[in-house]
Amino acid sequence: MASTNLFRPYNTPCSPGSGLPARRCCFNRVAGGRNDMDSSKAGEQVSVGGLLRSRFDVNAVPSRDRYDLWRDSLSCIFDVSPGPMGRPGTDFQGFVEAFRLDNIVLAHTRTREQSWRRSALEIARDGMDHYMLQLFLAGGMSWQRHKGGGEIEPGDMVLFDLSQPMHSETSAFSHLSFILPRGLLEPLLKASDDHHMRRLTAKDPAAAALRQALLRFHALAKGNDIEGCRKALPNLLNLLAVSLEGVDGAHLNTVAWRRWQMERQIHTYIDQHLADQTLGPDAICDALNLSRSALYRHFGEDGGVMHCIRERRLSFAVRLLLKEADCPVGEIARRTGFGSASDFSRVFRRHFGVAPRQVRQRWTIEYPERWRLAVHRYALDREYEAWLHHLAG
Repeated sequence: MASTNLFRPYNTPCSPGSGLPARRCCFNRVAGGRNDMDSSKAGEQVSVGGLLRSRFDVNAVPSRDRYDLWRDSLSCIFDVSPGPMGRPGTDFQGFVEAFRLDNIVLAHTRTREQSWRRSALEIARDGMDHYMLQLFLAGGMSWQRHKGGGEIEPGDMVLFDLSQPMHSETSAFSHLSFILPRGLLEPLLKASDDHHMRRLTAKDPAAAALRQALLRFHALAKGNDIEGCRKALPNLLNLLAVSLEGVDGAHLNTVAWRRWQMERQIHTYIDQHLADQTLGPDAICDALNLSRSALYRHFGEDGGVMHCIRERRLSFAVRLLLKEADCPVGEIARRTGFGSASDFSRVFRRHFGVAPRQVRQRWTIEYPERWRLAVHRYALDREYEAWLHHLAG
């Protein structure tokens, strides 16, 4: 058994001779890509007039390797594990057909019962700051949070805030996942952080209209109607906002838009100055010509300005640990604005529950030779993973 890092830096190839296919740049189009989408084989990525399509199907893989390859692929966004029924048997099936339009990904997924998790460490690793709307066509899901749990039935939808932790259990299911950047939906919402794991029932009239709009968007993508997709997107987003906050609650006004723009400017400034140990309220106010009271209003419900800075420093540190495997921990501490390696390690362990070095060890695992052969022999297309990595920046 050879050892390699399955979670290599985003959009970077494996080392020569590793036996694993290099991840292509997510902007690449397959030369000679066909427009006959239904005739493409499993594992074949097709470029269709500005839409990208990726089809990942483990059903042709030897049964003993299917679930492990499935788990590894889905680890780009979730920590997937067997559900209450235990490890799937030799009849396991897993299928993802994904479409990418600009900075939006739409995926149709079918698979067996499993457990799905996003912890603070997974969130920091992938940097996803997106919403994901799932429509269950068949099967269901249940979850439990500190604010209570919930259940999803066929026809229901659920909204995930991918910047927040989650843990759910699913039965065998078929669903659509609509993944969009926070900036597309957040300006339309008054309470943009309050909708994580929000259930939209099939019986609600607004949700019913949203469900039909999402199914229509999927049909347009499968039909290679890129202009139709672009025209349908604003209505889809507005229906989602109305479903979440009601006709009167959807915050479609100039004040909300300006507030959102200012918050993005603040976060951008913080991200660009993470290495500066003097980064704090005074520096932000001086740079953006804000009063302290105005700055604090933007962070009133998020633990404060320094809490936000610490969170973003730690998230950036996780990505550096994985992307620059040879970079000393002390150098990462310096580049993320911590006074010393010991201070950095202490804060890191308190937040994530593991030491910085353990993060590197956690995502370096044994990769059986037969998996390498399966990736090539069965032309497994994992391009949708690169799309998600690119969306995360």
